[in-house]
Amino acid sequence: MLNYIVDFYWYELKLVIEIGGHYHDHKEQYKLDLLREKELEAYNLTILRFTEHELRKDMVNVLRTIEQHILKQPLIPLKRGTYNYT
Repeated sequence: MLNYIVDFYWYELKLVIEIGGHYHDHKEQYKLDLLREKELEAYNLTILRFTEHELRKDMVNVLRTIEQHILKQPLIPLKRGTYNYT
């Protein structure tokens, strides 16, 4: 994706999911993350960011956040009863 490696990319939803560890807490890495996020958003991508702690200790809310994003997307009919998200 561009010149970046993202943790997860869902093409149909234009959704990037990033999982941050402790290295994202450093000031320099934070600045780089912001720059990267702005560049990805310029391509009309949505970035959802979660910490490792959230994934390990609060998976229900992580999944709820992803679900809420999916539900906000309009459905586009494909062939015979199947749907795609834009």
